[in-house]
Parts: sequence; structure tokens; C-alpha cells
Amino acid sequence: MSRLKVVLLVALTAAMALVGATQARADANVSVSFDGHIRGLATYIVPKVDVQVAATWTSIPGDSLAANFVATNAWIAAGPQPLGRNLSGAANVTVNLIPPHTFYADRRNNIDLRAAKILRYRGTRTQIGVDIYNLMNTDVVEDYNQAFVPGGAWLIPTTIQPARYARISAQVDF
Repeated sequence: MSRLKVVLLVALTAAMALVGATQARADANVSVSFDGHIRGLATYIVPKVDVQVAATWTSIPGDSLAANFVATNAWIAAGPQPLGRNLSGAANVTVNLIPPHTFYADRRNNIDLRAAKILRYRGTRTQIGVDIYNLMNTDVVEDYNQAFVPGGAWLIPTTIQPARYARISAQVDF
């Protein structure tokens, strides 16, 4: 069991962000949110055949979603409650229709796997291996269209997690 090396890393990274920091107002309700990324890693060298097997698990919380609506001077003048004047300083203003940090995307879980044959010759150690990323071949949405247009493409996925792929590698230690 001396060759058994299992490392389990559970790292909760707290991304402390002030809610409403992007649109600070005097009457804003400011609170602190917690963003927990969880990661795990296990590695094992199989005795007698000298093969290293490793797996990595990652769990990332979903991003905060928004409904960003671009209000133009024309829309504000013809809207349900007209402002009665043009916007000061700009022809457009972007308004988030959802309070910040109240609507989140799904959590993203991922498993990666590595297998490598260890070769020893004289004073060198060589590892020839294959890494498989996104082992479960999940297609989780990573990014959404957050521009809100009535009847438009709000929350349509713009980026998904890359499909399963493999990488062949070699490492020489001397």
C-alpha cells in the first residue's frame, strides 16, 4: 500500500462579490454571495505493471444570469409610462430586468481521466500516457445570450462544454 497515493482535494473557493457592484445606487441592497468550486483528484500507480491511473472531478456553480434590455430614447418616449424627455448623456441605457445574483445557470460537473505507462531505463523515467477530458461527454451550457428582446433569443446557449477528447503525451525525467 506504500504505492497507493490518493489525494483528495476539496477546495471551496469563495468568490465573494458584492451584489449590485455593476449598478451601484444609493438605495441598493448590498449583500455578499458565496461561490463554491469543488475539485477532487485521485491518483494510483498499479504495482508490477507500472501504470499510473488518475481521475479529476470538478464541480463549478452556474454563472449568474441577467436579462439585459437596451432601452432607447424612442422606446422610452413611446413606452407604457413615457419619461417626457430624452435620456441625459446617452441615446441608450442598458437595464438588467432581473435583480443581480438571483437567477443562476446549472452547476457544471466534469470528470477527466489519465492513464500512463511508466518506463524506466538507466537513470531516466518516461511516462507515455493518454488523457481523456470530459469523460462523461456532457454538453452543459457554459454561456447564454443575456440580451433581452421581447420575443427574442434570451437565454439561448452561446457556448457549450467541449465534447469528449483525448490527448496523447510523453514525459521524460532525467
